[in-house]
Amino acid sequence: MAIAPRLLSKICLFAVGVLTAAGCAPLSPSPPFHFLETAEVLKKDEVALTLGAGGGGLDFGSGGGGALRVRAGVGSGQEVGLEATFLYADTGRCEGPVPNAPADCKPWIGQSFAFASKLAYKFAPTRWLALLAGAGFAQSAVGMTGGGDAGLVASYPGRHVIPYAGARFTIGAPLGRDVHSAGGITPGVVAAGGLAVVAGHARLYVEAGYVEAWPEKLDDHGVVTGHDGYPGGYFGAGVQLPLR
Repeated sequence: MAIAPRLLSKICLFAVGVLTAAGCAPLSPSPPFHFLETAEVLKKDEVALTLGAGGGGLDFGSGGGGALRVRAGVGSGQEVGLEATFLYADTGRCEGPVPNAPADCKPWIGQSFAFASKLAYKFAPTRWLALLAGAGFAQSAVGMTGGGDAGLVASYPGRHVIPYAGARFTIGAPLGRDVHSAGGITPGVVAAGGLAVVAGHARLYVEAGYVEAWPEKLDDHGVVTGHDGYPGGYFGAGVQLPLR
């Protein structure tokens, strides 16, 4: 949304739908992974804008950012849209094994910015359940990555307050470089819950979630030997506004 020599990144922020890594075990960021939505879909020709912000952390990493989503209803319980997230991450200082010793500083250690975007699709076969899918890219300290996600969100159709929960599988992979570099092919999972508060024509969201990513693990010869799992968490808030 770091392993600086022993930790992995933080998955910053709901808002960030980006997984950012630091230290000795980077990972390939996925497209935006937060929810900030219920199972309800927009009616045909309706358009809505969602703005959000949040933060998260794991071990010595921390970060925060913002998100932008535009969705349009296309009828038959479906939506299509475009999402983008922006993130500032701080994964600590790069230091040598002893004071004043040379340090092997990786580009993902320290302070950096990240951006991610995706095309999104939503289908709701019922009022309380919707299926989600997306594909996009991310640009972070590890370089350019591409990926996608698939998941679902369930909600209780309340009049003023709507509780919701969602789960999502994500995957990211390097673009324009070796497929096993800087985290390689990185699958992940997201489980989150939140509340949507109806405020006139707008909706306010608060959300918290658990995230775990599995970047590739390489031996001393650069051969993939498996995946290491790194858990994290995020929180966020947002507002959805009708545009049409």
